[in-house]
Amino acid sequence: MKRIMLLSLIVLAYFQSSAQGIAITTDNTDPHTSAMLDVKSDNKGFLPPRLTEAQKKAISSPANGLIIFQTDGQKGLYIFEDSWKPLSDQMGKHLATENLRLGGYRLSNNDTTVGISIDENGAVRIKSKFQNAVPVNRFHFDPSGAISSNGKPGEGSIPVSGAGARFMWYPGKASLRAGSLDEDKGHLWNEDSIGLHSFAFGQNNAAAGLNSFALGSLNSSAGAGSASIGTSNQMYGQGSISVGRVNTVYGNQAIALGRLMTINGTYSIGIGSNLSTGPNALYSLVMGMDMKADHRGSVLIGDASAISTISSSADNQFTTRFSGGYRLYSAGNLSAGVILAPNSNSWSIVSDSTKKERFIPARGEEMLGRLRSMKMGSWNYKGIHQRHYGPMAQEFFAAYGQDQYGIIGNDTTINQADLEGVMMILIHALEERTNQQNQEISKLKQTNILLQERLSAAEEQTKKIDLLIALLKNNNATKTLVAQLETIVTSRETSCCAK
Repeated sequence: MKRIMLLSLIVLAYFQSSAQGIAITTDNTDPHTSAMLDVKSDNKGFLPPRLTEAQKKAISSPANGLIIFQTDGQKGLYIFEDSWKPLSDQMGKHLATENLRLGGYRLSNNDTTVGISIDENGAVRIKSKFQNAVPVNRFHFDPSGAISSNGKPGEGSIPVSGAGARFMWYPGKASLRAGSLDEDKGHLWNEDSIGLHSFAFGQNNAAAGLNSFALGSLNSSAGAGSASIGTSNQMYGQGSISVGRVNTVYGNQAIALGRLMTINGTYSIGIGSNLSTGPNALYSLVMGMDMKADHRGSVLIGDASAISTISSSADNQFTTRFSGGYRLYSAGNLSAGVILAPNSNSWSIVSDSTKKERFIPARGEEMLGRLRSMKMGSWNYKGIHQRHYGPMAQEFFAAYGQDQYGIIGNDTTINQADLEGVMMILIHALEERTNQQNQEISKLKQTNILLQERLSAAEEQTKKIDLLIALLKNNNATKTLVAQLETIVTSRETSCCAK
């Protein structure tokens, strides 16, 4: 009993009470006016009751606000607020510089409320509502790494404008932007410069057209459905495409592949450098370097040797320039074809003897005979007024369309090489005929010379005889003899003339 009294006096020496509360201190200060119990120390702490989880649950009718320290399981301070709850936030070690204010929203483990949710697989969803509409999952980060951002065209405003480097998805126009804008190009990604369903990646690119596309640097795709890839391409035509540098396309459904091109013609195509198509050059094609199409359906192809630009001169015209010549082969082993040599004005036919076989000598006289049976004249193609000279393919084929090895040509066309070959054979046959005739004429000339010499000799003799006859006529004694001589001379003259 004495010990209990002594302990009570010792406790009272450390406890001071007042009408405001109880103070447990080491400096004899009064309790704070707002506290019923005020414990103060500069080297000791407050130690609440220490219970196991089973002991905690065994407390009968715990009062709200009751605090204990659980010594097993999930250790720590617990407070009873209709149920036992840990006093710690269970968020691990963290350092916040400002309060995390969620207001009426929250972080949750489900996606039924506005805010951020993380499910048991780690999928992250961000749900929000626009203009007090029904909340919608706007962002979804799938555990597999897939990312989606959902919106509705026509809703919301552009998230960022002006110069800078950024990745920007704008659901209001279902458009995507990534890259950078210089200070003087910051307007290119503003609301009025972004086309619906457009795409622009790179530096200072604009895609203002519906469903337009721009990739690279300083490109502009203003036409609906247009696409520009490269540097400094300007697209105004609908459905047009440019890949390269410094190309301008005004034509609809037109294509520019290369550099320094201006494509005006609808449905026209340019491939190369320094090419152009005019506004009337629909369906035209220019390729190579320094070519210009000004006419509908024209095709121009050029090499890199140009001193000046070549332009079309008529609709549906094909124009080419290759200063190194042309080679057109129609056989895989290059044994057949034609060649237009540099600076030449006609085709050369491949005629190398080392590429030929099964040679048959021509029968020139026989082929000349066949020529006589062919009808020659002038004619024009049906529906075309321009006139031409030449044979008919059917007659040419009937006369020269076969040799002992096979068929030569056909009965609807005449091969230029075959025609020239036949003409060469006919000329050769005529040359042989002419040579034979010249030899015969030479022999006749020699015979004629001999006859002329004999005739001259006979004429001299005739003169002498005439003189003798005249002398004899003057003599009466020889008149009968003269008559006989005249008969002989006449007979000889007749014989000489016959020869």
